[in-house]
Amino acid sequence: MVWVEFSIPVLKTEFAAEFFVGQLEQFRNDTHAFHQALTKGIKSKDISLTSAFEQVMLKFHQAHFAGAVGVSMVLKPENHADSITLDDSFDIDESYFPELLSGLDNIISWQN
Repeated sequence: MVWVEFSIPVLKTEFAAEFFVGQLEQFRNDTHAFHQALTKGIKSKDISLTSAFEQVMLKFHQAHFAGAVGVSMVLKPENHADSITLDDSFDIDESYFPELLSGLDNIISWQN
């Protein structure tokens, strides 16, 4: 179980979400390969991560210009049909990936 926090000036949400260790390990490997492709300037397949009960859904795709990544996310703080759903997207560049990979390594090590 991990604690998810999302905050923008007009909204802050916090909730627990569950991920399977194998799923996190696969996402870590996919993220590493995605980052390598970005740094080498080659095309990579989209990568995604979805929590066990679909409360967190993330998708990363290469944007049309070098080093840019589009991130789409869906957050559902509660696991039922009436839950508020936050659907957003934003762009990052390859400089975010070393810290993202480090964070994934930390989360994976908690599970072992």
